[in-house]
Amino acid sequence: MENSSLFGINYNEWKVFVENFLNQDQDYMKNNIYSYPFTRITLEEKEWLLSKNFFDSYISSGLFLNDDELTKYNTVDPKNNGDLRNITLISPIMYLVLITIGGHLAKQNNNSVDNDWISYAGNYKKGEMNYTSSYKNFSIEVLSLQDSYKYYLKTDIASFYSTLNMGILFTEIQSNCANESARSLMFYRNLLEYFGDGRFPVISDNIGLSYIATEIYLKKFDELLLDKLKDDLLISNYHILRYVDDLYIAFNCTSFNYGEVGNHLKRYLQEVASVMNLKLNFQKQSLAETKNISDDVYANIYDYIVNDKDISYSNRYDEQQIINLINELINLQEYPRQEEVEKILISVLDDHKYKFYYTEVLNWYIYKNKGIFQNESIIEGLYKLVERIDILEYYPKQFGRMIINTCNDALIEKYLKKILELFKTSPTPKFIEFLAKEYLLEHNFNHLTLKECIKYNSPKLYQYIKRYCENNSFIPRPKLYKNTYLEKMSNDPILHYLRFMYRCADNESKSLEGFAYYKNYFDRKFAYFLAAMGEDGAVRKGKVSFQKSYKIKEIKKSLDNWKNRGLNYTKEDSERLSNIDNLRNENPLNHASSRLLYENNETFSELKKHILFLKKFLDRVENFIIDEVE
Repeated sequence: MENSSLFGINYNEWKVFVENFLNQDQDYMKNNIYSYPFTRITLEEKEWLLSKNFFDSYISSGLFLNDDELTKYNTVDPKNNGDLRNITLISPIMYLVLITIGGHLAKQNNNSVDNDWISYAGNYKKGEMNYTSSYKNFSIEVLSLQDSYKYYLKTDIASFYSTLNMGILFTEIQSNCANESARSLMFYRNLLEYFGDGRFPVISDNIGLSYIATEIYLKKFDELLLDKLKDDLLISNYHILRYVDDLYIAFNCTSFNYGEVGNHLKRYLQEVASVMNLKLNFQKQSLAETKNISDDVYANIYDYIVNDKDISYSNRYDEQQIINLINELINLQEYPRQEEVEKILISVLDDHKYKFYYTEVLNWYIYKNKGIFQNESIIEGLYKLVERIDILEYYPKQFGRMIINTCNDALIEKYLKKILELFKTSPTPKFIEFLAKEYLLEHNFNHLTLKECIKYNSPKLYQYIKRYCENNSFIPRPKLYKNTYLEKMSNDPILHYLRFMYRCADNESKSLEGFAYYKNYFDRKFAYFLAAMGEDGAVRKGKVSFQKSYKIKEIKKSLDNWKNRGLNYTKEDSERLSNIDNLRNENPLNHASSRLLYENNETFSELKKHILFLKKFLDRVENFIIDEVE
């Protein structure tokens, strides 16, 4: 078992997976807010990020579990149908940690069967760190079902990521990754639940999370489903394809039994979903002949960016298509439905002959053939479309990019004026924020007024932009201490993990747990202070003694001595420390007496005040220690 730290992942995994992520196409990286910050780092910063020194000093040491990296930026993302999905933006470093954890579990996964019919958003084995290739291959496989099967059932899971049962997930991880240590499993679960507010986190296009949800959680789902299918005598043969939670069951049976088989499949899926604590999305479920399967593939493609290495679109498409598309959109009635917009996209861009999908073709134009939008007729049409900006509520990312790609100052100025006008309306349409974000991504976030509008409407998104999209210095270089014991303190993963566990408990408003973890963190950190100051008994056989800091009399004795050397330490501080120490010994999470359960009426707010005191007191003492020994 190659676990080099409390956190499971090792340096070789970090280097391989992070390097693969950083080596993605830069245009792709710039088009997505979670990867955009990495496009601003220098070669020197990239080398430092991939170095063993960085991994040892910041990741393996646990230093990455600090307040900056643990900050959550909750916001929303658009779906093509105009709906919104809640997502969490996290720090770039933490994004890489989740990628590496997923890759680590992929290596640990003892599943001996190579399920080539299962796809997730990327492919660790091939070094593909986003969904483009895997989804494209999946779509081709879905279309090929027409060659061997007459019927199919398609379904997906409602709110898939956020409804995953964490107990089931980690039961499956323990079963499939039998060599994984209990301590790292504890860390993985706490990290996921922290960013998911007690659930599996929804973080855009993270291959690590996609792997965990797809290959591990749904493995049992697949096994249960296959057991039922193989015993159904009405089905002559079948084939399953799954991309994350999008599931296709292709099958053959007599036309006489078609309806009954369809009912069987729906019941099997309901039973299996119930066992796995999942809910099927019945609104998106379809049962039909495979000759119509392409219609479902259209509906599933989400923000697909064409790879365009093996397809020559230019032989089949030209600017007239975009002109026709814009003209038909302009003629729509006011405030059209998503279905009406999609119908036009399909009718103009769809190509059954070559099996290209409307979003595939549209994104080829937008991302691989930007110059086409500088055609005068297209610009003239987009002028009119901007007046009908309500149409842009659906597919805002694509339509916004079309306008940006014109590079026409007058059109873009009009477009921005329209966005700013709508930002002032109440209620502000959410899609306007997405249009603004696309403009900012393309222009390196250089538009103060747009950012101010986002600040007012989505403060968390604005904070992320200020911290990571405008600031290059998000890759830290840990401070090196001259004092041996302060340096050991900085590199103590257990110390940082204790504080992280306090953050987890606080995140879920678990007051007794939070108090217990923070007091343990306080005691462990204080032991390093005692050692750094050379206090008697603080070091035994060259190692820090953590027993001394658990004795309040010993701590007070040292504090009295330090007071004589300039530490700001008062009688009130002494009394508060004694009270907190007594509470620790009454906490059922620390001591068998568990008196807090039946004698003490300490309130949630009082426990929070104790923790706040300990935080401020630690900072005060730490500043004093550094001044003394550094």
